[in-house]
Amino acid sequence: MIRHLFNAYDPVLPVFFPGVLFRMMQAEGVQIDELLVNTGLTPESFADESLRISFKEYEQFIRNAIEATGDTHLGWRFGEHINVTSLGILGYAALSSSTYQSAIEAVIQYLKIRSPLFELSLALDTHKPGEAALLIDESLDFGDLRYFLLSSILSGSTHLLIQLAFPENAIKGAELGCPKPEDWDRSRSNPHNSTNRIRCPVEFDAPFNRLRFDSGVLDATLPTADPLTEKSVKEICQQMLSRIEGQSGLVQQVRTYILAHTNDFPGLDSAAAYFCVSPRTLRRELSKSGTTYQGILDKVRETIAIELLRTTRKTIGDIGLELGFEDQSNFGRAFKRWTGKAPSEFRRH
Repeated sequence: MIRHLFNAYDPVLPVFFPGVLFRMMQAEGVQIDELLVNTGLTPESFADESLRISFKEYEQFIRNAIEATGDTHLGWRFGEHINVTSLGILGYAALSSSTYQSAIEAVIQYLKIRSPLFELSLALDTHKPGEAALLIDESLDFGDLRYFLLSSILSGSTHLLIQLAFPENAIKGAELGCPKPEDWDRSRSNPHNSTNRIRCPVEFDAPFNRLRFDSGVLDATLPTADPLTEKSVKEICQQMLSRIEGQSGLVQQVRTYILAHTNDFPGLDSAAAYFCVSPRTLRRELSKSGTTYQGILDKVRETIAIELLRTTRKTIGDIGLELGFEDQSNFGRAFKRWTGKAPSEFRRH
């Protein structure tokens, strides 16, 4: 299994799942400014299907949501909002599949269309008689957000299966590789707590992240099975996946090249020479991926600027110089164009 093809600063995450969390928080009355502070995101970001954000941006967004709600178990509740509709074309691929096994395999194969944060696999032999499991591998080091992200995907997977009419009593248990929260037992005793959004037994400090279920159900026919729809939507999913994988290759190479030369940010001509192509060819190939060299360069500089403003005491002028801007005013205008805020305003929050 191929993992770690991107880092926390790479803008590779579609806004679909972050958008689900954003709308959930809006519905609960959380103030937008409070939710988006220090993320570089705007409400419009979540309506842009072509937008890709970095894990660092998503990470700050999640922290804001947890702080705003005071709910350290928010991931379980968030996962309940992941459903067939929020999965888009991938949801319809699962819904139209012939059996539960083929539905699960469709989600495994095409999850990257919606999120590259996890790698899924189906284990038919779990050393527990009569059980199979959905295994969940993490594509990045999630740090202290590991519990949130693992609980959200386990909750989301459970909720999706139930939406597909998977028998709820066939779901045997969820296992997480992270430590048990100190207030877990107390939280589970409260029927209104987010931890009760998943109704199967939950085990912590497990060797795997996985959702266990009755293997005998896998061959059962879905009530929504439709062979013609299944064939057509899976073809669309494959086309989308191929496009994403093709795009990520060149875009990631260009981004890696820029990151290796942050002491003197290279222009298009220098990058083209490095890749042994003409500037016109590089421009054309990036255009096929829906981006430009300047767009990638700006995203790199935006990410570095946000990190420096957030974690250092460097002056705004010094940060601008470090990013290749001759004066502070030019940097200020660029930063506001990227994030909607002036550097000083961003740092205050």
